[in-house]
Amino acid sequence: MGNRNGQFNCASLLNEGKGIAKDEKKAVEWYAQAAKAGHIEATNLYAEALIQGKHIERDLVKAVQYFQHTAAIGDAKGLYSLAIAFENGIGIEKDQEKAHAYFNLAAALGYPLAGEARARVETTMSKDQVINAQKFAKMWRPKQSSEQLETTEVEK
Repeated sequence: MGNRNGQFNCASLLNEGKGIAKDEKKAVEWYAQAAKAGHIEATNLYAEALIQGKHIERDLVKAVQYFQHTAAIGDAKGLYSLAIAFENGIGIEKDQEKAHAYFNLAAALGYPLAGEARARVETTMSKDQVINAQKFAKMWRPKQSSEQLETTEVEK
């Protein structure tokens, strides 16, 4: 499967054109390999590429599945991105309570803009929905606490 950190570094260099010719298409391919090997940041970046459809076929459902993997272990970016998906119904059914809860979790981890996003979503919710979202966030625990996922396999 390869070294996920090496795959991620290769993707980053290709994406930025540092010390090597810039090639965003190859960067996405390397991010995909690193994501499948369990690299957290690569998983989030690959999911973003799937949403944008830049240099890869757009697949919103698959992107959300990748964000669910990183969110499940407590990654702030994954939590924030999953909240955005729930808020807007991107690749998943729109759910303001879950959006609020995941924004809340990302904010607790210090993710920029998460608190502001939570407040924005809250304006569209009833008091009961806010209470339910807060209960969900309070009860939520990461499935695994590690710097990297074991693997991130998302099937077609």
